[in-house]
Parts: sequence; structure tokens; C-alpha cells
Amino acid sequence: MNGETKNLIKDACKRLTGYKRRAYQADITMEYFDGSAYKAEREMGWGRECVRKGLGETQSGIRCVDNFQGRGRKKKKTLFSVSKKT
Repeated sequence: MNGETKNLIKDACKRLTGYKRRAYQADITMEYFDGSAYKAEREMGWGRECVRKGLGETQSGIRCVDNFQGRGRKKKKTLFSVSKKT
């Protein structure tokens, strides 16, 4: 794979998010890297765990659900909620 093709694939991958990105990475990995997440990580700079998850999703047909709401700082109300006794 030449440098221009590699840059085009990386650019396309950056524009995708979530399961679409993992599916794209899995397709590229199957096509160019014989299904090896390690080779895809080394050549393309992608996370091996993300590629592995995408390969699993593609093979099983079951999509993993992302928990974006579970990230980041929690609301003060949630952290310091005090139960009132009546």
C-alpha cells in the first residue's frame, strides 16, 4: 500500500465515528491486513482494541453500544444527592 492510499484511508476513517468507523476499519483490515488487528495498528496507527471490536462486530453481526453519556464530569446534583428522611 502506497503513502497516498494510506493517507486517503486514514482521512476517511477520521470522518467516521462509532460503529461506522469500526466497521470501516474492520473492512480495511480484512482487505489489506489479512484480518490482523496488530498489522492494522502498526501500519495505519489505529487502536488495536478498536479494530478488534470492529472485526468482532462484523463477524457476529451484533453491534456494540457505546456509552457516550457515561463519560466526562458528572453533574453536581448527581454526585452530592442527599436522601431526605421524613
